This record gives sequence, structure tokens and C-alpha cells, in this order.
Amino acid sequence: MTIIKNILIIHNEGNFNSNPTLYSLLESLSRNGYVVTFLCSKQDIDQTTTLKNISIRKTNKYLAIRKYKFISVIPLEILYYIYSFFSVIINKKYDFIIGIDRDGVIEASLLSILYRCKYGLWSFEIMFEDETSRFFKRPERTACQNVTFAITQGHKRAELLSKENNIHLKQIFNIPVAGRKSELLERNYFLHNSLNIHKERKIA
Repeated sequence: MTIIKNILIIHNEGNFNSNPTLYSLLESLSRNGYVVTFLCSKQDIDQTTTLKNISIRKTNKYLAIRKYKFISVIPLEILYYIYSFFSVIINKKYDFIIGIDRDGVIEASLLSILYRCKYGLWSFEIMFEDETSRFFKRPERTACQNVTFAITQGHKRAELLSKENNIHLKQIFNIPVAGRKSELLERNYFLHNSLNIHKERKIA
């Protein structure tokens, strides 16, 4: 069994300090000994952290996916094909990638080829085809075809995410919008199994 230790999280906004759910994720990973790189665009907000083993990688440029102006027109599979050639010369650095929302999961799907690892989606915002377009949704749906899991808030949002991004409901894990308020839920080992975490270990 492969033990996941190095995780890359991709979030364009980078507002983890004002997002309790996201901050709780980083705090939990830090507490359990994971090494995390948080990739985000540089913003005029607090993007610092004192959490152990959590490094923030900020860039003045847009995340790579934003460079591809044709991403909604050209099939994403073409980029997958190109990235696969570079994967043989890149030493594997990450064991798992978490892409947040549309840009994050598309980026994660591309980088997972370079780093030869699995990836998942954490969805805070759902973009609907009716409000955007079929072309806008296409790369996001393509990227979601191979997610190990997806996370959203609540059963209704899970149903909408499943419909919009073509993700099977069984792959979607519900985590309420943060704080650490206790709630009586049925015991579920979905994340433990997906991330190869021992079932005795707690995930906040």
C-alpha cells in the first residue's frame, strides 16, 4: 500500500485564512504529519501560515490553466497527451493532488500526469452549464472523469455537482461548511480509503 505523504493543493484564490473549511483541512493535514504545498495566485490578502509542513507557493502569474485561452475549445485530452511526454523526465514529487473548484481540478488533472499520481476535487462553487456554456464546462467535466473523489457541502450540492460534472454520487463526500461544530453522522471511511489513511486515524 502506497503511503501518501506529499500533497499538492491548487486553489487560484488562495484565501485559506478566511475560509474555515480550507484552513481546517490544512490544519488537519499538518497535525497528521503530511507535507503540503499550497499553490495559489498572489492576492492582496493574508496568505501566510505558521502551520507545520505547510508551504505556500504564490505566483504573480495565473495558474497554468489560465494561460490556455483555448481550453474550452480544444479537447483537454490533447494537453494530457502532451503532458504525458514530459512525465518521464520529472521526478515524482507529490503523492496526491487536490484541485479546488473548476480551475483547480483542471490544473490537477494535468499535473497528475506529470507527477504520476491521483487527484481529487474539492468543490466550493458549482458552475452551471445554463449560466456559462457547454464549451466552458467541457474541460472541467473531462478533468472530473478521473477524480478519485470529490468533496462538497451537503446532499443537494452533491446531486448538483454529480449532474453538472458527471461525477458518480458514490464518489462525492459531503463535508459541511466549516467550523468544527459537532454533528452526528454515520461513520464513513471514504477519505481514509481514498488517501490510504489508517481507519484509526482521525480526519478533522
